[in-house]
Amino acid sequence: MDKKIAGEHCQAATLNYFLANGAQLPDGVGKMKLQELSGVSVYDECSVSSLLELGSLTNLRILRLNWYVSESRNDRTHCTDALASSLGKLAGCRLKFLSINRGPFSADIPFDSWPSSPHLLSELYIPRFCFQRIPDWMASVTNLCRLGIRVKQVTQQVLQILGDLPALLDLELWSAADDHHMETLIVCSNIFRCLKIFRLYGSMVRLVFEAGAMQMIKEISIVVRAHEVQSACADHPDLGIHHLSSLMNLNVWINCEGARAEEVKVLEDVITDATNLLPNHPTPHFYRENEENMVKDDEAHMHGRMKQAMMFNEDTKKGGDISIE
Repeated sequence: MDKKIAGEHCQAATLNYFLANGAQLPDGVGKMKLQELSGVSVYDECSVSSLLELGSLTNLRILRLNWYVSESRNDRTHCTDALASSLGKLAGCRLKFLSINRGPFSADIPFDSWPSSPHLLSELYIPRFCFQRIPDWMASVTNLCRLGIRVKQVTQQVLQILGDLPALLDLELWSAADDHHMETLIVCSNIFRCLKIFRLYGSMVRLVFEAGAMQMIKEISIVVRAHEVQSACADHPDLGIHHLSSLMNLNVWINCEGARAEEVKVLEDVITDATNLLPNHPTPHFYRENEENMVKDDEAHMHGRMKQAMMFNEDTKKGGDISIE
């Protein structure tokens, strides 16, 4: 299909719904009276003026957008600011559903700059754009029931802010952290009180569910590092999954890197035992990742011997000669 929307379509001021099927956002789009605009794409050829015109669609309720403006475009800042401004205007009017698919190597959009809370927004799906923090406007959206976002690092504060959203039913949360600094995140009973679907992705996340947590939850998908669970969650070997009394579907991606085969098997067994205790008896689905980077038993034994030797050397340095009786 041609990447451009024919000009006569933009002249159709009475058109309410437009499914663009990947066609480029045209100049003159602001003349339309759309309630839904789906499948429209923004390429490098798109003008800044058309992005600004998008903000004139004050009747728009549904917007599905493909974003392909590259980082290498000379005026990319003007483009990203124009789109952010238009989206902010739409969100302040009648917009209820916003989904943006970000193409590879495309420029980031400053969603933080929205001036006010989108009071009617019920679904927001933008998981390919990374937030440094949860913006103030997102924390005050009272009608948001479905959310898909990515943050630089999922922290306890992030969980608390999102967990306080009163209407949230479906959350897809991605962590972009790529270092090995992790805090254990606690899902307690006073957050996510009506959440039914919870998906948390990212290798640098460690999660524990407390008693009374997520009482309405039906489906959970999480990523865990087998070695981290064994070393840091000894008090909660099943991650507290036995507390999730309404759970019906559980998907667990296990990062096997640095773990022994026994550790991975133990983790799968304790989670399975936990789900067997739940009223709905959900069958957990396990997906192993990085199995090729698991530590073999002889390597683990050697690592343990080396660690003991290092500790012995440190004690020798601190205490001088050690007598052996």
